[in-house]
Amino acid sequence: MPNLPTSQQKGNALENAVRAIETAVLRQSPGYDEKTFRIETKKRIKTKDGVPHEIDVWVTVEIAAGYIATYIFECKNWKGKVKKDQVSVFADKIVAAKAQKGFLVAEKLTRGALARLKSDDRMELLSTRELALEELSEGLKRFYGVCCYILETHCEFNPHKTSKKEVVDFETAKFSVGGQETDLKKYLEEWTVKAPPKTYLTTEGIHPFEFSLTFSADERAILNEHPVEQIKFSGKVRVTWVPGVIVTRFEVVSRGRVAESVVTCPDGTTVAMQELLLLSEKG
Repeated sequence: MPNLPTSQQKGNALENAVRAIETAVLRQSPGYDEKTFRIETKKRIKTKDGVPHEIDVWVTVEIAAGYIATYIFECKNWKGKVKKDQVSVFADKIVAAKAQKGFLVAEKLTRGALARLKSDDRMELLSTRELALEELSEGLKRFYGVCCYILETHCEFNPHKTSKKEVVDFETAKFSVGGQETDLKKYLEEWTVKAPPKTYLTTEGIHPFEFSLTFSADERAILNEHPVEQIKFSGKVRVTWVPGVIVTRFEVVSRGRVAESVVTCPDGTTVAMQELLLLSEKG
């Protein structure tokens, strides 16, 4: 069973789902690409009178040269019903944003709220529901991350055209590849996952590792002002398997379905798996 989202993740879940779906809709629409549309979340605007508003999802589309259309989305991930007053506030946001259309994304509305929405042609209801865990793929539910943290390190390198080996102090090392300066320890930490052998990734715990990287002259690897031919790296790494958290699992009726699982490693880095289906693609 996957972990459940935190309250903060749940608060952003529907907005992220809508953004993902609308991005996919626009990408597959003829004549549109990343240069012709822009999607923002939590955009802050003000009316002429200085009244502030926050727009959950803000979409601008270049429909022709010099012609920009704006569409906004209000996302209500609520257990209760959306009321009439909240629909009226959304109508004010449409005016303030000078939007061609405003979409209210919600599961339930009161009768008064629905009547208020239908009275304004600029507003449209997009019904939504949270997908049941049984509707998600097994791959998404079982998604996990392999998080590696280097405990002990030893590094030595061979300058080009010499057999001399020099030990590296990570605290003072200056390293660059292709003219791009980078942190040597972080660079090598990434290779603990990428480089073979990877047998230590199959079990949790502390494991020894050893590998080497070879650079051609064209790659221009420079370490402590010396052109580098080879770097040897060894030490111990702690491997932790972290289960993913399902942070988004929604269907927006007539638009699409999206579900996402996120792994947060102990060092704060994250990796995500997302599944998205536009309902027009559903067989």
